[in-house]
Amino acid sequence: MLSVKNLTLEESIYINSPISRIWTIFTQLESWPTWNSICTDSHWLGEQEWKDQGQFIFNLEMGSFKIPFTVKVAEYSYHHKIAWESNKISITGRREFIFEKIDSSTTLVTDRKLFSSSFLPIKLFYPTWVIKNMSKQWLDNLKSYAENQEAHYCN
Repeated sequence: MLSVKNLTLEESIYINSPISRIWTIFTQLESWPTWNSICTDSHWLGEQEWKDQGQFIFNLEMGSFKIPFTVKVAEYSYHHKIAWESNKISITGRREFIFEKIDSSTTLVTDRKLFSSSFLPIKLFYPTWVIKNMSKQWLDNLKSYAENQEAHYCN
């Protein structure tokens, strides 16, 4: 019997903005490319949006390549968690964004990725350093955008 290969990666960031603002920014899928420098396109397939099994496509820039991902919403918990799942080259991936209210003006956002495959070496197809860098960049972009909006609203 073949053993399952697993990989879990996690990055977190504190953002000086209320959870409601972070949530609004994040859940506007079509606007991801305006604030996320590694996401070149994102749109819904159908009208499901953030409902169970809703599907969307987004393209990520990985080095000089644009990689399309078609994913299904796996979990949606208002102001707390969004997760989606996909399968590429027989590797199943789950990505979770977890939002935690620290106080009225601070939010902790965690980007967790879980990969599994019954026979492929995951690290060969998804090098850890590339995935971690992309997660960090995604979170840094979200922080910069949210905090810039926060400053704009406060002035």
